[in-house]
Formats: sequence, structure tokens, C-alpha cells
Amino acid sequence: MATTIDPNAPDAPDAGAAGPDAENLVSLLSARFANALLPGEEADFAEDRLAEAARFTLATAARREGSQAAVAIESMGGQRALRIAVINDDMPFLVDSIAATITAQGLTIEKLLHPVIAVRRDPTGALVDLPKGEAIGELRESMVYLETERADAKARRELAAALAATLADVHAAVADWPQMQGLMQHDARGLPDSEGAALLRWLADGMLTQLGHVTRHRDGTVTEALGICRASDVPLLSDASYARAFAWFDKAGARGEDAVRMPLIVKANRIATVHRRVPLDLFLVPVMESGQATAISVHAGVWTARPRPPDAQPARYADEEAGLRSGRPCRQGTGPCADCPAARLADQLFRRRPGAHRHGDDGAGGPAAPAPGAGAGGA
Repeated sequence: MATTIDPNAPDAPDAGAAGPDAENLVSLLSARFANALLPGEEADFAEDRLAEAARFTLATAARREGSQAAVAIESMGGQRALRIAVINDDMPFLVDSIAATITAQGLTIEKLLHPVIAVRRDPTGALVDLPKGEAIGELRESMVYLETERADAKARRELAAALAATLADVHAAVADWPQMQGLMQHDARGLPDSEGAALLRWLADGMLTQLGHVTRHRDGTVTEALGICRASDVPLLSDASYARAFAWFDKAGARGEDAVRMPLIVKANRIATVHRRVPLDLFLVPVMESGQATAISVHAGVWTARPRPPDAQPARYADEEAGLRSGRPCRQGTGPCADCPAARLADQLFRRRPGAHRHGDDGAGGPAAPAPGAGAGGA
């Protein structure tokens, strides 16, 4: 989903090589960059430096194949710095995902410009104009320009690969968002646990930034892969964790204190590359046939940190939170847990007695009861 451009290659596009028209584009983009500066940043971007950043960015944007992103990474001679340009159709999660990927490579972002610009391209994908004004009906592209500390050739190659993977995840998550919302609403309608169903609807209404979905069958096959699960085959959970989840849902016929709560909430083995670089939150819903879980519908995303609605119904307390740790016990210590990801998610999603989760719990109990409510808002 991304084309990496080497600005030093002999055949690399050069925004300054096409004469007056190219210089006009440099002037137009320099003005857009200047308008995107935050207060106090003007001192770091004199006119000539803005023009140089615009030339580099335009060279990256000179030609795009369809919706593919264009990425260029180059060392800045004499400044011991690295500059990066990413050109992409304007869409959610772009800048925060790019920035998180760069910092995950150990690089500090020192400068960032991100205008969203109306562009005009010919049928071959070549950039021909940057229309002024409202430019109604024109394609809008995000032109992201960054400067970081210098990196060697190996680090630059690794960064290029990481950015390509991140952009593929962003594209897939945005494209499949409506389908993922629909699947979560579908799973909510089929849950016998009314509180669990309300939780799923609450999450689908905007309280979860949905990034991926997959249906995992008992035989290990995978169907309905959407979002990041379609973009790559990196697993959300290990086979052992899926086995524990199936074992949990096999107790679905129990009643009373042993009743199985649904959905099962776990932290993924996989780190999100879209929006926020944190372990993915997973919501597991059994696919039941003849009273047996034949598959698990897995919703992956990043929970949106918003307060629980004031009119949310009271929820029952639970002493344990089995399954919140991807099938693995918490190993951080032996005292009450306040800081591990499992506890933070459970504290926010569930009303529990303080200190209910303890480091070292083996997850033998049942999931805490959800606090459903009518929540809304974009992620």
C-alpha cells in the first residue's frame, strides 16, 4: 500500500527539474506549509527552509499509483538530521500512526508539518496542480513532512518497512470500518448476556476504535478477516490463548456463580500500529451451534478513553477477571494490581471492588460484569 522513493536514485522525481511550473508548485506548497505552522514554529522555518521542505515533499508526491501512499526518507546533508515525507489520501489516524511508528524506531520527531491539500493529477498519477480556494470536487491528500535525528542506512530501511506496514494497516482499518461496526452490532444481537450485548453496542457506538476483526474456528482456520487482520497475518492471540477461550465458552451452559459472561475481554499479543501504539483490546464472542462454540468472533481495537455515561446502569461486582490477560497470568508482582493493562481496561469498562485484580492471578474466575450505557462519539 506504499511506494518508497529513494530521492538519491538517478531516476527519482525532482520537483525542481521541470521549470517554472514546478517552481510554482513549490511556491504554492510553501504557502500551505507556512499556514500549517503552529505559533512559535516560524523561527524554525525561514522562507528558504520552507521552500526546501516543499521541494522534497513535492518530489515524493510527483507521481502516485492509485491510492498507494508515497514515502521518501533522506539524510539532510550537513545537518545530521533525517527528513521524511509521506503522501496519502486524507483519512483518519494518519499523522498519529506515522508519528508513533517513527518514535517506535527510536527516533525523536523534531519537526512536523501536515497540511491537507487539494491536488490535481493526470491519468498517469502525475501531480499537475495544487488548486487554490475551496477546490470543491478535487482530491485531497495529506502531505506529511517530518524531520528527526539522523539514522544510518539500516535504520532507514527498517523505518521504510515499518511505515509501509503501518500505512497498510491504516488503509485497511479505515476501508473496513463500516463492516467491523456491523459485525459487532450483529454479535451484540446474538448474545444471551444482556449486559454483554449492551457493552458491545456501547463500544460499536464509538467507544472502541475498531481496527480489526477475525473469526477463529476450532480447527485453526480463519475467516471474516477485516481491517488490520486483512492487511497482515500477524496473529492477535496465540493458539494456546484461543484454546483457553474455547474452554471458557464450553462452560456456557453453567448457571449461577459459574455462569459464563460474554464477551470475553483480553489483551492481544499484537501491538496496534493504528492510532495509538498500545496492546490491542480484544472482545471475544462465541459462535454457537447446537450449544457448542464452533468459532470465536474476535473484535480488535483500541478502547476510547471517555467517561462512562452518567445514566449507565449499575453493574455487579466480580472478584476475578478471567481471560483479561490473553490467557497468561499477570507476572508483575504479588500485590493488588493497579497499573497493568488488564487492570486499567477492567477498571474503566467494569465497576469492580478496588483491588479485585491481583498480580499473579491465574484467571480462574469469571469476567467482571460490564457497565452498559448509551455512549456515542467518534474515535
